[in-house]
Amino acid sequence: MEKYSTKKLCEQVLKIKYDTFTAHKKKYLDKLRLAYEVHIKKENGTDYYYLVPKNNLYNILGCDIGKRDINIIESILKVIMEGNVVPVRDEIGKAINVPPGTVRGYINFLKKHEIIAKPKIEEFVVVNQDGEIVREYKKKKVAYVYYDIQADGSRVKLPQQNIIHNKHGNLWKEKYDNQDYLHLVIRNLNYQPLASVLRKDVWEEINSTFGLNKGARIEMLFINSDIRQQLEEYFNKAG
Repeated sequence: MEKYSTKKLCEQVLKIKYDTFTAHKKKYLDKLRLAYEVHIKKENGTDYYYLVPKNNLYNILGCDIGKRDINIIESILKVIMEGNVVPVRDEIGKAINVPPGTVRGYINFLKKHEIIAKPKIEEFVVVNQDGEIVREYKKKKVAYVYYDIQADGSRVKLPQQNIIHNKHGNLWKEKYDNQDYLHLVIRNLNYQPLASVLRKDVWEEINSTFGLNKGARIEMLFINSDIRQQLEEYFNKAG
């Protein structure tokens, strides 16, 4: 249990001005009670606030969610952690029964506060036989979810993700290593970027190999490791 004067409560917990708190005291106390058991005691004529953190999602997130619905945040995080739904806003929205636009706003909020972790950036240096640097580049370190777009537009996560991922990588390598293929493609680009043409060709072969309607992939969403275990414990207790 932590003890706060009104001034310290505003500065350290609510992070608002003293006058703002006094003008809207009930509003901010109601907000506090979402995350804490709040006990107010008058000592020598001064109010002191004793806060006991609740073991709930507010404390795990550790940020002000504003007017956002905590239940929607909880549902989105649970869907991401379970990993059964293709992580695009339309499919997440269908899974939790909210509009895709709402999902997008909440996902952006979770990314902004690094609850959904940003991909790590790896730096690469290419040198020639003389040890001279010929190219430097950066690449996001990401994992992908492979899925099929059905005739009705719904997305179905594919089984055997590793097999499809390896096939995807091998096809790209084969086509980039095959100079005759590249020259043929370049002559028939019709102003399309080379990567787009290769991507189309790779997916046509994957669709044919695995009997897919319209295969695709998207970056996987990861929960920040600093709070992931807390969320797992929270969801386990909630059942």
